[in-house]
Amino acid sequence: MRWRSLGVLVLVLAVLAGAYYALEAKGKKSEGDANQLFGVDEKEIETISIRRGGEQVVLKRDGDSWRMIEPVQAKADRTEVASLLNAITSARLERTINEEPNSLGEYGLDRPALKLTVSLKGDKPFSNLLLGDKNPNGFSAYAKREDKAPVFLVADSLRSRLDRNATDLRDKTLLHVEPDKVKRVEMSGRGRSISLSNAGTDQWEMVQPIKAKADSSAVRNLLWKIKNARIKEFLSSGADTTRRYGLDRPDLIVALTQEGASKRLLLKKASNPTVGLYALAQPGEGVVIVDGRLLTDLSKSPFDLRDRSLLRFETTDVKAIQLHRDGQSLALAKEGDLWKLTTPISADAQAGKVYNLLYGLKDLRYHVLVENDGSNLARYGLRSPQAEVELTMADGSRLPALLFGKVERDRLYAKVATAPAVYAIDPKFLDRIPNGPDALKQETRPEAGK
Repeated sequence: MRWRSLGVLVLVLAVLAGAYYALEAKGKKSEGDANQLFGVDEKEIETISIRRGGEQVVLKRDGDSWRMIEPVQAKADRTEVASLLNAITSARLERTINEEPNSLGEYGLDRPALKLTVSLKGDKPFSNLLLGDKNPNGFSAYAKREDKAPVFLVADSLRSRLDRNATDLRDKTLLHVEPDKVKRVEMSGRGRSISLSNAGTDQWEMVQPIKAKADSSAVRNLLWKIKNARIKEFLSSGADTTRRYGLDRPDLIVALTQEGASKRLLLKKASNPTVGLYALAQPGEGVVIVDGRLLTDLSKSPFDLRDRSLLRFETTDVKAIQLHRDGQSLALAKEGDLWKLTTPISADAQAGKVYNLLYGLKDLRYHVLVENDGSNLARYGLRSPQAEVELTMADGSRLPALLFGKVERDRLYAKVATAPAVYAIDPKFLDRIPNGPDALKQETRPEAGK
């Protein structure tokens, strides 16, 4: 009986303890809810209005994005709006300072620094928030609901996050571009024109001023420079602004075709170099100022955008390498994930040095087209080249051999064996070509104790 009574007592205590903790948790949750300023979900918010002195900015939800409707009609900055929404939904009351203040002036609330107004779906009520001065410790700010008397404290970080003007909240993207969807690029200015066409599978072709393969990575880089360009200052969208800022005679015009739609960007260097660059995007937000470096980044010559690679391949597809340098021949073959020397000796090869050569070949670009017809090969040391490299691919095909001739100052002369043109490349590339088997073979570690 005594054991049974003890068991009942333990059970009762457990139930009471559970009830106590449940009530305590509920009390804490209720206390947390009570300290929330607004208790709204960001999906309920339809418009946000911020008044700073005499300026008012109004944002309105537009599907999955937001638009500014006052003081101008414009797209809103997604990141800034997300920060505002988070600030509103997470805002908390720290503590009440005065339930019935005689004067709001001592809190800076007679002429509040900020006024927040929000409209919610379904016309749900929302009590506007007034924000005044910082309190003496500087970590909090005085606030009150517009329709209620009590003055309370909120984190000063809330005031900082809500303290946004029209420029802060406008979308500062210069031109909305998706680089992967652009099909054509046309650039004109300073007496030259370039046209580029996307040939599919991310391969770009130069159409004007010559027909040639384009450097796809250079074209992609150019498009990303445009996509990432940001507006520093909004100027005007009036009818006469193009002429006023010299954009009727731009330094550069870039025209893009994306999914059948045309987009244009006009750039003009400001006479005052500290200003930067005047820009007009079409479609866009009128004349704006952007970083002056954008003009440099986009001012490319046909040579800059032409494909200047000597070989095109993927390093993972190479299965064999033939090398000739200074009278010596070397051969390497890939077995699984390992590279082996097969000529003039059989040995494990240092994978790092093999890939150093392959990556160097893949990234190799000429910086001067010396001659087109290959009529002076002896002059450039290419009649009897000092080095030659040939690659065999996994499917058994062989890429044209690369021949390397004389070095003159900052030039190493090179050519593709199957083409007549002679190019100048960086002479440092020779350092990647091994001059004998000892430079490639894996070093043998001595056995322990020997």
